[in-house]
Amino acid sequence: MSSGDNSGDYIPDTGVFAVLTVDPVACVDYLEDAEATAACALLTSKGYVVYVPGSGPLFDPCDPFREEQPYFVLQGVPRDIPDQFIEARMSIPLTPQSLTIDHPSGRQPFKISGAPFPWPNCYLSAFTQVSVRCANVLIVDPVVSELEESEQFRFICLTGDDKERREDLRYDAEEAKAQTQNPGMHTDLATVNDDIAADKADVDSADEVEEMDEQEAVAVFRGLFANQASEHLPAVKFTHDLSQVTEFNDPKGYFQELAVIAEIIKASLARKEAAKDIINQKDAARYDEKTAELLRAHQASHGPDDPVARQDNGSSLAEKLPLTASPDRGARLSRVGVCIARIKRVLHRITCRSSHTTDT
Repeated sequence: MSSGDNSGDYIPDTGVFAVLTVDPVACVDYLEDAEATAACALLTSKGYVVYVPGSGPLFDPCDPFREEQPYFVLQGVPRDIPDQFIEARMSIPLTPQSLTIDHPSGRQPFKISGAPFPWPNCYLSAFTQVSVRCANVLIVDPVVSELEESEQFRFICLTGDDKERREDLRYDAEEAKAQTQNPGMHTDLATVNDDIAADKADVDSADEVEEMDEQEAVAVFRGLFANQASEHLPAVKFTHDLSQVTEFNDPKGYFQELAVIAEIIKASLARKEAAKDIINQKDAARYDEKTAELLRAHQASHGPDDPVARQDNGSSLAEKLPLTASPDRGARLSRVGVCIARIKRVLHRITCRSSHTTDT
């Protein structure tokens, strides 16, 4: 992400360790709610140590925010989490390690270049990755600790293996559950999946592959930059300066902080909905008032015998006409219908003019 000059860089850089801090105010800026902003301004955020592989989406430097996908660094001894199909061995230790027991992963610790890693007995996991957004600004913030390129590649390989292992465990559990619920069925799901994949490969090879023209290639390339970081992603700040964290913070605190902000956002949205309801009620009342005013004016100018004036409380004209109507009843109904239509048009024009005057 280096800018190549002295104006600074987009941070965090690739393959580095950094400190992530939630920016509560930036998290709610999109709401444009002063009350929510004031509530978030009172919150305090801790710093959480993360590893940034640099594998997030491509970004447009002109956008105010970009998306990053860091991994939280964990401290202590990894443990099994059976309900999530995570095993203790699905982890990679970081130097330094001072544990008196062998690491559950059986893997060699990552070698960190630059300044020594400040905290002992830490490790990375493939399952601590989060998506966040940070401001697209150039900052002078030198890298302190990072993984060498070979170690960055090893991280990608090991986390890929762990994710695949987790999916295998999940699949085995689902298959065992299906066998228990349906003991009479012995369908080999793996064989079925292999057959489907083979059939798909045959279809793909049979189809002619059309070359992409220049316009299509440009459209695809632009599409890579089309999606801005979602405003609903947590807004955070990064720094390479690990000394900003004096005490290692458990990443659970990060999610607790987001839960508080989520409640503030929920309250803000509720206030907006309530305000919309009030506006709708006022609009309805204003329309009813205008309608009643026009009907009173029409009655005053045409007299109480006017067919329209004789309607009240929404009663239909048919309910008001006598059962023994004169022979020209059809003609009278036609004239009344025309009169009602004209009144409706007048009401519509007056309402539209009133709304236009109010808006301006």
